[in-house]
Amino acid sequence: LSSMIARTVVVSNEEVDAALKERHEKISLQYLSIDPLPLMSQITPSEEEIDAFYAIAENKVRIPESRDFDVVRISMERAMEKTTVSMAEVKAFYDANMDRWRFDEQRHLRHILISTEGKNQAERAILKAKAEDLLKQAQGGADFAKLAKENSDDKSNAADGGDLGWIFRGQTEPGFEQVAFNLKVGEIGGVAETSYGYHIIKSEGSEPAKVRTVEEVRDEIAGELTSQRATELVQQTAERLRAEVASNPDNVEAIVNAEPLAQFARYQSISNTSSVGNISSGTQLRQEMNERNVGEVTYAGEIGGNSMAFAIVRKINPDREATKEEALARITATLKEHQASNLAQRKLEEAAEALRSGADIRTVARNMGLTYGEAPPFNRLSAAEGIGNVGELYQAFNQPVGGMVPPFRSGNKFYLVKVSGKEEANLAELAKERDEIRRQLTAVKAQERLQLYLEGVQSRLEKEGRIKLDTERVTALMQGGRNI
Repeated sequence: LSSMIARTVVVSNEEVDAALKERHEKISLQYLSIDPLPLMSQITPSEEEIDAFYAIAENKVRIPESRDFDVVRISMERAMEKTTVSMAEVKAFYDANMDRWRFDEQRHLRHILISTEGKNQAERAILKAKAEDLLKQAQGGADFAKLAKENSDDKSNAADGGDLGWIFRGQTEPGFEQVAFNLKVGEIGGVAETSYGYHIIKSEGSEPAKVRTVEEVRDEIAGELTSQRATELVQQTAERLRAEVASNPDNVEAIVNAEPLAQFARYQSISNTSSVGNISSGTQLRQEMNERNVGEVTYAGEIGGNSMAFAIVRKINPDREATKEEALARITATLKEHQASNLAQRKLEEAAEALRSGADIRTVARNMGLTYGEAPPFNRLSAAEGIGNVGELYQAFNQPVGGMVPPFRSGNKFYLVKVSGKEEANLAELAKERDEIRRQLTAVKAQERLQLYLEGVQSRLEKEGRIKLDTERVTALMQGGRNI
């Protein structure tokens, strides 16, 4: 059916010419622009304007539901201060975890990698010769770090002169380790071969295998045990206090004041999307605070830094219409924005009148505090430099040189544009495009005729009662629904 309709479509030469002109015609612009934002500081809405704005129903502002909370925080910092660890406990932990204090032999190394990944045998031979030459240079006294920066394929450390830091035995491939761990400090060796390629290696330092003494790790162990015990103390205290508060919610302050690790805070009119003290919005605990009823206590949850907290809902404030005083800031800002936009548009209308009277556009910009700009030639399919691709600019293509388009807004600014030049499409040079343009226009016309035909058939069959359109199922199908 589509093919039959397409064969009946005729596209005239005039239509093809018009399409080519529309696609290839170019214009250049001079324009004036103004940002209304700075103008807002010059505007003060009157009381009458504010009252009139507030009186309009669609301008009403609603205050969303909010809640009042009592929050109990159990402080990890205070728990840490109250937790002590004896030397005997440190020693017992040390003895029970001896494997943690053993360190294998380690070396501080630099290397230069000549990568062989993806290379064939002939290429690998050339790369190995390069590595051997670099080894010779390094052993001859060349600056190893400089050689690494200029030649190493290991980009993770080449800029640092090939510095690998401290490497333990067993941490690298055998071919690398065999060379590296047989070097004396300051010695350079190679060429070592691994799956990555060829390595030239320099030893910068050496540490023998050893076991760290209890004195060396005393502070580390004490800190770990203190943190562990303080965390347990916080958890135990939080659960105990929560149970006490849940059984006696009206006495929460007294309960908290009797516990050295706890802190009490009261919050009022907190929106459902806001954080509450250290309880961040979006967390599970904060979500539960929105779901509990008045007088109920949430679970005790972690709030960061291993501190914990729970909350009691004291009041739920339903959403409501804001008073004029509550909405005043928003009303004022909206009015100032609206009036600033009107002022900006009036300025451009005055500028347009001055231009129509023969004034120079740069002089108008200077006298009226407007920004002057120019857009080099562009067509309907491209954007105007400095303005963008906005629908109002299409009107400019129908204007003669010197013609203007009424002020319009694009993004945050208002613009007044004047056509400063036109480049007509050269139809003789566009002959190669004619057939493609004709095919495109034919396809568009055929689709339009097919749509009209189908709509006519559908209308006739519906009138005759031979079909009934299920609009709900059609809508579901168009929206991608599956249950149709």
